[in-house]
Amino acid sequence: MHTGQIVVDDKEVYYRFIGDSKSSNKILLLHGWNQVGSQSWEPLLSMFEKKDVFLVAPDMPAFGKTTEPKSVWGVDEYALFIEKFINSIDLQDSLWSLVGHSFGGAVVTQITADLGVKKISKLVLVAPAIVRESVKSQSLKTKEKVSKMGKKLLQKLKLNFLYEVSRKLWSKVIGSADYYHTTGIKSQIMAKVVRQDKQNILDQIKIPVKLIWGAEDELTPIWNADKIVSKLSDATLIKLNGVNHGVHLNAKERLFEEIDSFLL
Repeated sequence: MHTGQIVVDDKEVYYRFIGDSKSSNKILLLHGWNQVGSQSWEPLLSMFEKKDVFLVAPDMPAFGKTTEPKSVWGVDEYALFIEKFINSIDLQDSLWSLVGHSFGGAVVTQITADLGVKKISKLVLVAPAIVRESVKSQSLKTKEKVSKMGKKLLQKLKLNFLYEVSRKLWSKVIGSADYYHTTGIKSQIMAKVVRQDKQNILDQIKIPVKLIWGAEDELTPIWNADKIVSKLSDATLIKLNGVNHGVHLNAKERLFEEIDSFLL
């Protein structure tokens, strides 16, 4: 595995990659909402090291080591930026396959709608945050209330030092570590993107799509998958029993198999 840096629109973009850029199998991985960016893909990246592939996973702006935006971006701004990133590293103007998890799934969906079949060959959506109509399950809402009550109790008991430990444990229960641990302009970006429903662009996508979803996902509930599939012209849905929102962490071997069989 290698790392690289490139400047796109005055932003220093940090990315991880494996393989040779001359490979005809080019895949872009976009991470979900987290603190570490493309680092979350490392276990999956390592599984592709013996494949004939050029696989690139950038830190999106405000994630990992990449410069944050100076204004409040939404899905469209992120999609446009990643399109420019692809063009900056792809001197051969090749066809790409895109893989996106959660928020990254929304971004690659927008990219595919923008660039179409001339640039994107296949699309893999891993629990994508595309449907934004009451995405939280009642169970998750209850957990969030309990979390807020627990924080207040720790503060009242002057046990603030326990909050960070409990937050990490709680985020594992919810299934997406650091999703709620957001500050600064990133918190404003999050407030914007969680209101951006992208179902209206799905009918513009005319390439094969595979959706991979954890059946126990509470951040993007499994019923979202059926809504998305119904709006796509060529889609396959894989449901993983016993798996939550962190498919790339909790079912990485199965995720590798599904991506490998679909893209390579």
